[in-house]
Amino acid sequence: MTPRAVVAALLTVTILGVVPPTSAEPGTPALFGPSPEELRVFDSIDSGGRYEPGSAVVGGRMVFAADGGAEGTEVWATDGTPGGTRLLRDIHPGPMDSDPIDFVAFAGLVWFSAYTPDTGEEWWVTDGTPEGTRLFADLVPGSSGTAPENPVVLGGRMYFKGQAVGAGFELLVTDGTVAGTRLALDIFAGPESGFPNLITRVGDRLAFSGRVADGVLKPYVTDGTPAGTSRLDQLPLTVDLRPAEFTAVGDRVYFTALDPDAGRELWSSRGLPGDATIVRDIAPGTGGSYPTSLTAFRDRLLFAAYQPGTGAELWSSDGTAGGTQLVRDIEPPGGVGVAELTVAGDELYLVADDGVHGREPWVSDGSAAGTRLLADLDPGAASSGPRPMAAVDGRLLLNATTAAGAEPWISDGTAAGTRQLADLVPGAGGSDPWRIGVLGRTLVFAGLLAPGDRREVLRAVTVPTSTTTVQVRRKYRWKAARKRRIVLPVTVSATVPLSGTVTLTRKGVVVGAGVVVNGQARVRITKRLKKGRHRILVSYGGSIDAQPSSTTVVVKVRRRGR
Repeated sequence: MTPRAVVAALLTVTILGVVPPTSAEPGTPALFGPSPEELRVFDSIDSGGRYEPGSAVVGGRMVFAADGGAEGTEVWATDGTPGGTRLLRDIHPGPMDSDPIDFVAFAGLVWFSAYTPDTGEEWWVTDGTPEGTRLFADLVPGSSGTAPENPVVLGGRMYFKGQAVGAGFELLVTDGTVAGTRLALDIFAGPESGFPNLITRVGDRLAFSGRVADGVLKPYVTDGTPAGTSRLDQLPLTVDLRPAEFTAVGDRVYFTALDPDAGRELWSSRGLPGDATIVRDIAPGTGGSYPTSLTAFRDRLLFAAYQPGTGAELWSSDGTAGGTQLVRDIEPPGGVGVAELTVAGDELYLVADDGVHGREPWVSDGSAAGTRLLADLDPGAASSGPRPMAAVDGRLLLNATTAAGAEPWISDGTAAGTRQLADLVPGAGGSDPWRIGVLGRTLVFAGLLAPGDRREVLRAVTVPTSTTTVQVRRKYRWKAARKRRIVLPVTVSATVPLSGTVTLTRKGVVVGAGVVVNGQARVRITKRLKKGRHRILVSYGGSIDAQPSSTTVVVKVRRRGR
């Protein structure tokens, strides 16, 4: 049996032999490491969106927007503790909102757009402290403001959509200084706006949707200079493609576009002028397959698309028509369709209804055989309606609804490793959590405070670390080494009793593997060792409850007869 097979077999034993609970009784503490910690209660907490980041990190602090009550929606920061959660500045003084949004880390600061009556919407910056929170510049003097949005960092500069004096809303750029903030591209030349939207980093360039005429949007790619800007399609300027969901995979950029003959389908480009084409007409005719949830996974694009006869299902593409295929027909005819594609670790998660288990989390490796129901969180035909919140250290945090209400759950990609994080608000309603951001190994999230209470509470949960220690004798007999009888007692410690696997590696080759039960494992070295000193890497692979850890030990084999 190969080392990979040994580890797989041990994992199978762990999963089949020890099945931890998958839900909590109302009011019970967390099932995953420590309980989520309550940081502060707010009137409301903003979450942002795909193109409007709801938080950013600087100096070990997460910067976000919330309404603390007296000062309206303003800029706050947290280090993941109650004492380290505080208002940075009341930018629009009093109960009125400055509505901070579009948070991005750049040039050693967090940048965000905020409003005041005197400046309109402009860039503000912070180092995570009240004294370091200030207006960057009133780039468009007066109350109209630059109204910056959709910031993307590329090559030591930050690009964004904003209003430029005399040019309308175009692509702007800054190097972090007022003098270095300027118009990058005037897409629609003159005072009218080109409205660059959906700005997305694609390798060392940016892709975006730009306006070329009234009601006509086209796909572009740029290196940030006029000379390095190209329109990706060759269709007449009168054809409105309305490109959306730019996603990079390798040297390709994928997007969806509304073709007059094919409807909305998947397109692909290598970033060359006019080279964008429909990858495959998945739903022949003008109706379109309406691809959504475009997601880079390994070296392919995974997405949901509609096809007559199967409905909206999981598809995979390598950028060619022949390499664009249905992964698996999960949903019954007339189903809602797969959705919410999210990558965590080496797994792709999605939400689907197979007609038996309701809408539940599924997991996929990109193949039909490797696409399976992760867990039936709300057993039977009922649906838990999971919504992904964040990927933290290879695990997926999600919001799922069961008899305990809508509460946070966590998964490592296995049924045994999928469980409710905590029942934060007992009762059928639940806390209904949503993501604010990730601070290192800590997920900061928001949710409802209590049944019937409209206030929202900020919470944080940290993935625990683990420590691996090994008991090693001063020397081992040569006969025991020759007959593969050396056994190393291993202890893996964390805040909760751990399970999982431990592997022994010597010179890059696995020489042993064992199962961890309640933090303990006895691992036999399966390779014959010669006399002398042997460096063995002892690695705990991690589990739903703790991070991986490792240590190196020296095994000394004494000479024959000594």
